[in-house]
Amino acid sequence: MEDFKQLAEIDGIMIEGKLSKADDTNSRFRFTSGGVSMELTRDLLYQVIMLYGLPKQKEDMVVISNKKMRTVRRQLNIKAKKDIKEGEIITVEIDFPVEESIADKIESFKVSK
Repeated sequence: MEDFKQLAEIDGIMIEGKLSKADDTNSRFRFTSGGVSMELTRDLLYQVIMLYGLPKQKEDMVVISNKKMRTVRRQLNIKAKKDIKEGEIITVEIDFPVEESIADKIESFKVSK
């Protein structure tokens, strides 16, 4: 029998978690009530909650940050080794969101060539 650790007992339902050897998180859960057990993976449990939960419950499950964000554009230079002229440099510009306080630090950092 697999090792599950009891996490809680709510309204006569015992909830147990199975630890993943890879990252020490509960990868599966077992719910037992009245001698009947059911196992769910973490992903399936989350899907069930998001499918059948009330709007307020769903909102409480999603983490929302109130931090000011800004888009920062950076240029990447990639030196190819195959499939194009060897030594040719490919320039790619990428945009990514960062917190405003971090964006200020990034903008102030200049690389001299």
